[in-house]
Amino acid sequence: MQIPTGERGVVRLFALDLPPDAVAKAAAEEDAATVRGALGAETLDPAYVEVFDARDVAEIGLAAYLVQGAGIPEAALAEDRGRLDALTGPLVVVTSGAFGGHAQTIAPRAPLRWIGTWAEDLPPVHFEALPDASAHGAVHGAAPGAVQPVQLTDAAPPEEEGAAGPATTPAQRRLAFAIVAAIAVVGIALALLVMSLHG
Repeated sequence: MQIPTGERGVVRLFALDLPPDAVAKAAAEEDAATVRGALGAETLDPAYVEVFDARDVAEIGLAAYLVQGAGIPEAALAEDRGRLDALTGPLVVVTSGAFGGHAQTIAPRAPLRWIGTWAEDLPPVHFEALPDASAHGAVHGAAPGAVQPVQLTDAAPPEEEGAAGPATTPAQRRLAFAIVAAIAVVGIALALLVMSLHG
């Protein structure tokens, strides 16, 4: 697998064929040495590597987790949904941030088994023209009719520009989704309790 320079927005899923104690050790590694070695990666940022068991997301399904937790469009997983939700055992999610923007070639081998690769639903990048010189007076030294520069911006609203925090890691996204799911379950339980009291 070729990892291009500056790759972003790609999610790779692997099965991890290891006994429970070895899986727990791999999940606890601060340097993700087990996953890095099995990928054959030169560098790997563990903040963007997630080791978990399929049963951890069984309540919502693995496909739904990848959509809501990893940002993959539902349409991209439509053909794989049944296969993904049928997976059991330890899994590894590796997102582009793990490679730190460095080009490299990875060759997954046991105990890793490649399951699939998908692109996140990223906001489009567009070009926004800078204010015309006529709006603020002539630019000193600029030749008449000179082409004005453009500014590369992302799709964030103007008030949010420059205020973005650190990138969210897969583990943080999964924790947030688990909290939301737990709140939903509690809400349903309370509703059923109220209905039984008034029944």
